[in-house]
Amino acid sequence: MEFAANDAVAAHAEVELGVDQEESISPWIAAISCITAFAMVHSSHL
Repeated sequence: MEFAANDAVAAHAEVELGVDQEESISPWIAAISCITAFAMVHSSHL
């Protein structure tokens, strides 16, 4: 594991939390998934 001296947050996230930035999901995909799930749940209550 190599960490840049100026990227302490990413280093902490990877070491302590097991979060790898290269394997993370795009925020756009997460947002679309959330909106879709919200719409599906609320359309079933009509």
